[in-house]
Amino acid sequence: MGTVIGAVRGSRQASLRYLAENAHRPPTTVQGWYFYNKTKNYRRMAAGLQEGGQNAVKLGVTALVWVGIEDGLERCGQPWAEAKELGAGVGTASVFAIVCKSSMQDTLDLSGPF
Repeated sequence: MGTVIGAVRGSRQASLRYLAENAHRPPTTVQGWYFYNKTKNYRRMAAGLQEGGQNAVKLGVTALVWVGIEDGLERCGQPWAEAKELGAGVGTASVFAIVCKSSMQDTLDLSGPF
């Protein structure tokens, strides 16, 4: 799932970036348009594969953290086994907040910008 999402987003972003980089000099011949689109498509494929791989790794690590915390809580015994899904969700959110360097105030602020 992460691969598909990353590939679509990366491909679209690369296409827009290529368009922005070359907007000041559009091709004037049929051959020029052919090579313009050919180069753009190659860059889209390369960026889509790269972004897809990065998102797949991120999603895989997130799932691994979730399953690891859930399994660890299940192995701890009866009082913890009942709340293993809740603990896995809170633990994964905490790890994500630490990795993204969110402050504790931002994490606990439920009022938000809404």
